[in-house]
Amino acid sequence: MSIYSLERNYTYCFIVITTLFTSVVGQLPGFSFFFNTVLLLVGLFILFLKVWKQYSYPGSNVSVLLFAFLLFSVLCIHQIVFTDIKFFFLTCLQFFILGSGYKYLNRDVLLNTLQSYFKVFVYWISFFSLAGLFLYFAGIGFTYGELEYIRFSDGAFVGLYLNPNTVGYVSLMAVAFIWLLRATGYSNRILWFCFFINLLALLLCKSRASFGALGIFFFFYVALQLKPKYKFWAFALILLVVVLLILYGDTLIGWVSLIFNKAQDNALNGRDLLWLEGVAALQDYYLWGTGYSNFNSVMLARNPNLEYIGLIGGGLHNFYLQTAVMLGIVVLLFYIGLLTVVLRVKLRKADKSMYRLLIGMKSFIWAVVFLAFFEVHMMYAANVLNTFFWIFTGILLLTKSKHGESIIYHHSLL
Repeated sequence: MSIYSLERNYTYCFIVITTLFTSVVGQLPGFSFFFNTVLLLVGLFILFLKVWKQYSYPGSNVSVLLFAFLLFSVLCIHQIVFTDIKFFFLTCLQFFILGSGYKYLNRDVLLNTLQSYFKVFVYWISFFSLAGLFLYFAGIGFTYGELEYIRFSDGAFVGLYLNPNTVGYVSLMAVAFIWLLRATGYSNRILWFCFFINLLALLLCKSRASFGALGIFFFFYVALQLKPKYKFWAFALILLVVVLLILYGDTLIGWVSLIFNKAQDNALNGRDLLWLEGVAALQDYYLWGTGYSNFNSVMLARNPNLEYIGLIGGGLHNFYLQTAVMLGIVVLLFYIGLLTVVLRVKLRKADKSMYRLLIGMKSFIWAVVFLAFFEVHMMYAANVLNTFFWIFTGILLLTKSKHGESIIYHHSLL
């Protein structure tokens, strides 16, 4: 087995394990610790093999090495505990293995591997969603690990997942990936059944952020394929929406809350209070942050009431703000710079299926950019949304070099 094949299999396992983490299965005793340890040790072994067999890294990874050094330095400034170590190494493994597009070798390997990644995720998520819906309508529910499953929480479906927001983002991903499978020529009745199951779960969970992110995905999937003269009007529409949100944000959010039957005194579910607390904390910790493992204790020491409005488990409900508060402005600027580079990647129309797939990956990252204003999934290394973000980022960055382009657009000679 070649080192590249080993990396692809490791990525496959990373997807399966982080998918299971989203459900009640991930809450089983010792499950999270055991499989996080497995991912960590196997990933470090792969990196050891690459160094031992003298596989050279592409020049683009110099920036990744610099970021790894920056992240390690920030963590070292604060008191390091096991949580910091796990976060650092798993994040670096995502950079160097999941985020490496060179392991796909050529266009055929890339296309077939991505289809396998999509299918395993879609089938697992569809199974959990279908089982949750069946148990709910059968009137069967249970409590495990202080969490209630198979219920509607404040009118929002939870099923076998941790909370309605989890239902939202995994259903969003499943719907988007089924669409990408169709775009690459793979489609069958089972996949379309999974499409409607996940779309139903997305509607029932009433996650406004995830539903909006799905809209962003489809908008950019269409807009990025338009002719230049039509792209102007598409992005003018986006600009108009942004202006309306700035001028009439409270009113528009109130209307969306009514549609989703979430009308209340605070249409943002208390997130604006968390954001205000985060901005206040940023003024004190803007340079090096609070530290990864110290974040909750620092925020609760500032305001103990944050525990009751979603801080524990959900953080500040804004990836950009939480990154700045937790790790400092410099780390946030790296993420913003990376997103800017990825979203500015220019794609060729040399291959229809591959072009649509790349457009879909770019559209998905736009959806993640939007979702990150309301959630902090990308802060967690062992999160399936983060997993696919780094996979897509690595593939899109291949277009920045001639060697990378040859992988994306050239067929195998076999």
